[in-house]
Amino acid sequence: MNILILLLSAVINLILQITLFNNITLFGVVPNSALVLVVVISILKGRFVGSIFGVFIGLLTDILFSTTIGINALIYFLIGYFCGFAKDNFTRDNIFTPILFTGIATIFYNSMYAVIIYFLTANVNFSFAIRNILSFEIVYNIFLVIIYYKIFNKIFTRPKIKFN
Repeated sequence: MNILILLLSAVINLILQITLFNNITLFGVVPNSALVLVVVISILKGRFVGSIFGVFIGLLTDILFSTTIGINALIYFLIGYFCGFAKDNFTRDNIFTPILFTGIATIFYNSMYAVIIYFLTANVNFSFAIRNILSFEIVYNIFLVIIYYKIFNKIFTRPKIKFN
């Protein structure tokens, strides 16, 4: 059942990314909803599920949006793995945890993507990427993570009722 929920959420996320989020731009920047989803799933389900989900949604993102396959899968794998450490160390009710991890993951994603693209002999303007893209994308992603975290926390949290 959890696998079906994860697959369905990945497909719905990609549909939202293609249809809705690409039309809502702020200074030419769109939110990275796949990154937000990987962070939320990793925090709620742990390292193993987060890293596998990161590879899956990264490959889907590469197939649909990228010219080179594997870059997003690698970066989302690393993000899913390292954000998965938060499952046991932070409380699920605190909304600050996914906000913090989303901000760090956005910076990590954009810097790793720029470095990888740079070594693939593309012309990358690092100052433009840091100044413009990171600032607005972090704001977008933080807004999205609040919505995603509330939805997925209700989906994956089972009520604990004890009868004596």
